[in-house]
Amino acid sequence: MLLLTKINRVMQIGAALAMFAIIGVTLYDVILGALTGRPVSGVYDIVETCLAFVIYLSVPEIFRTEGNIRIDLIDFALPTPVLRVVILFGRVLTLAFALLIAIAIVAPFRDAIEFGDAKFETGIPVWFIWLPILAGSFMAVLAAIAVLLWPSHDARIQKD
Repeated sequence: MLLLTKINRVMQIGAALAMFAIIGVTLYDVILGALTGRPVSGVYDIVETCLAFVIYLSVPEIFRTEGNIRIDLIDFALPTPVLRVVILFGRVLTLAFALLIAIAIVAPFRDAIEFGDAKFETGIPVWFIWLPILAGSFMAVLAAIAVLLWPSHDARIQKD
């Protein structure tokens, strides 16, 4: 679990750097656009690429800490044994969702490599955008498995 935590930390740093790039490129585009009256070419491609990094490099940490959005509508009314079953069911569904996403992205990733498409304005290869999606999805599966095997390690679900 410690190795998974360290890998997720590195992925979080990558996500933060991508968010910083989005902010910097957008700010640059706005300022330069205001000064010259013309938008900067390629900003949309860079933001779109970095957005994949931000989202998919963050998902494994969210699953590992069980920080995904949930509604505690009935948690406090359920007896503790029933609540444990509901939480276990939620963890199994999270793993199933992560597996479904990880399996579903393999074919588009292969297609992106095979066809060699690139972004129009910047020339960024489309397969490059799929790298964080692939890495994040497979790490999300590992995180969901880890939470299933060691549920109390980093979980934030508690009954007060």
